[in-house]
Amino acid sequence: MRTRKIHALLAAVLALTSTLLITDNPQAIDRESTTNSQSSSAGVSASGDGGGSIEASVTVTYTSPGSTPTSQTVTSSTQVVQVPPSCGYKPTYTGPEIAEIYRNAPKSAPGLKPLYADWEDHAEDTNGQWWRSYCDPSVFPDVQSFVKAQHEFVNNNPTVIWVVADDTPPAPHVDPATLATTVWESVSIPAPAIDYNPKIGDSQATIVGFATWIWTTNNTPSRVEIQATAGSTSVTVTAASNKLDFSAPTARSTAPASVSPGPSRTTTWAPTA
Repeated sequence: MRTRKIHALLAAVLALTSTLLITDNPQAIDRESTTNSQSSSAGVSASGDGGGSIEASVTVTYTSPGSTPTSQTVTSSTQVVQVPPSCGYKPTYTGPEIAEIYRNAPKSAPGLKPLYADWEDHAEDTNGQWWRSYCDPSVFPDVQSFVKAQHEFVNNNPTVIWVVADDTPPAPHVDPATLATTVWESVSIPAPAIDYNPKIGDSQATIVGFATWIWTTNNTPSRVEIQATAGSTSVTVTAASNKLDFSAPTARSTAPASVSPGPSRTTTWAPTA
């Protein structure tokens, strides 16, 4: 019997890596409530300089695909995120300080009287303080968001207020766009996980020339929904994956350790560019 040399079909060892691409512009839907009630999981506390801090209660829901539409996996987690105030009030002058400014200012000085119209009521009060409104441009995602939020805050709130001694100043406000951006950046999306077939032995190699089926496992999220509440502001941020890229940066080709007699055949394999 004539023995023919066998050229075996090469097995390509794939070290598969994958990257889940979540849309770069998650959809932010703001739903600002009409009340200022606070929950135990989302509090607002003002600091002495008016900067304040806002705790946002955040619930993250991951939806992972299953083998059938009814076998989807949904997991949720909750956390508290610190959010910088967007707008609020900061202390400025005492009653006697504003009174001195008014008494020494020319009667024709513009802007003073409408701003502190009742300054005389607090001229001798050394315990209370005037607070003035502000919006912080550094916490907004863009200039347009800052201008819009500042316009709305100024139109719906007084420019200056008087806060009596030991009284709590108004709670700082967080803009929906700022809240959405902050909580989105605080969430860690799980890395995708994949499986494939065929797989050979301990090396987990697949076979050159055969179709290799690759799929994501159930712990790979296809949709992420974030619900956050800070004070009277609530937002929902949703994001969905739009594609999954695979690569095999450490792939190499290897021949089987032994071959069985059979028809002579030569298979050539080369990586594609």
